Amino acid sequence: MNAILCLALGLLATATLCHGQCMTAPLRPDPATGKLPKGCRDDKGVLHPFGSRWNSKDCYDCSCDRSGAHCCNLVPTYFGLPESCKVVVNKDCTHKLVNTKGPDSDCVPQSAVI
Repeated sequence: MNAILCLALGLLATATLCHGQCMTAPLRPDPATGKLPKGCRDDKGVLHPFGSRWNSKDCYDCSCDRSGAHCCNLVPTYFGLPESCKVVVNKDCTHKLVNTKGPDSDCVPQSAVI
């Protein structure tokens, strides 16, 4: 029994690490009608129908279902980077690590969370 509990806790911890920068915005009933919306609204107020998927301007991969909008960051947060390194994010949410000291210097993080 203890082995099963330890395995379950280990799997939960792994899932948390894999989705460290995700969030959910639950659907809320319309205050006037009490009805749930027919989809999820993004930060610009655009309605996305149930079952749809989109990328936000802040580089989050989002999806909509009847429980709400679920968004996860597309760009990792790096830890332990040298001070001369920075993360450059493009408009299409691709990114790269750049060392301001020049291309011969490495930018190796100690860890990252997506």
